Amino acid sequence: MATDGDTAGLRGIKVLIAEDEAVVAFDLEFTLGDFGCTVLPPVASAAEALALMARERPDVALLDVSLNDGPSTPVARELVAAGVPYAVTSGYDTEQIAEALLRDVPQLGKPYQANELRDTLLRLVGRA
Repeated sequence: MATDGDTAGLRGIKVLIAEDEAVVAFDLEFTLGDFGCTVLPPVASAAEALALMARERPDVALLDVSLNDGPSTPVARELVAAGVPYAVTSGYDTEQIAEALLRDVPQLGKPYQANELRDTLLRLVGRA
């Protein structure tokens, strides 16, 4: 677990989790809570993510490449339009990701460590 000083820059940031594996989403939600983040309810599909974003704007997002209803590309497109930074969490090698919106952004390769998650989030919110 990260220390308070390591995660001070993450306190209160609102995070969207788009992840179709419930165990992974739960672990992310728990870890982000430990970091002091405000975690929006995790979603498992692009449609759910887009609906959630229509109600509440996240400060940052973590997207799995593949969601229950297909690739997370529509979510990435909306995040770019809204100016919300995001990272992709995936078990795929970057070269295997065809879509530039999902390939040419910060990547967290599954499985990743809490410190990698923390460092990625700090870079996304410009506090690294």
